[in-house]
Amino acid sequence: KNPLLTVTVPSKDNVKESKEIEILTDEQMNKLFIEAQKVNTYSSRINGKIGETVYRGNNKYIIILILYTGMRIGEALAVTWNDYNKKEKTLTIHSNLVRVKDVYDKDTDTYSRKDVINSTKTRSGTRIIKLPKKAIWALDGLSKDKKSQRICVTTTGNTPSQSSITRTLKCMLSNAEIDVDIKHFGLHDLRHTYASYQIRHGTD
Repeated sequence: KNPLLTVTVPSKDNVKESKEIEILTDEQMNKLFIEAQKVNTYSSRINGKIGETVYRGNNKYIIILILYTGMRIGEALAVTWNDYNKKEKTLTIHSNLVRVKDVYDKDTDTYSRKDVINSTKTRSGTRIIKLPKKAIWALDGLSKDKKSQRICVTTTGNTPSQSSITRTLKCMLSNAEIDVDIKHFGLHDLRHTYASYQIRHGTD
């Protein structure tokens, strides 16, 4: 028997159209990079004390690293300092991190989470990335206070949540006045931006 004979095909009115992928231009990419470096001044104070960086923590570095390497968020969270060849200015990608529900706590009705590191999603996902200067800037920022063998961690050495990094991204896009649909622009759109950037600059 064909079980699909019991399926009612939805009408077009009930099917959401897939959103068009947004990518950043070269100018917008640079504006985001400048925003990541922003420091509070007397004339422009957004968050924190005068002289402190506007975006505290490591999220800004992770965002710029993804923007200029095209890594998936899971790949970024899995990459280690052993994968970084500072002399050759390359980063080897061979793993992907996924956060999964672990132990259930009936008192709080919540699950704890654990990090599971697997190989990359596809065979071609294992690769060596040549790092541009702006990606190296992000790595230098992440190396200032190493709390883990993994590169993309919080300042306390824990795995940052994807939602936390996304919130920082949206805040940076808004403050930099970058003209995109901020509500729907996410971390994976940085990966699309990187691919488009490479094509624009003649990469095969």
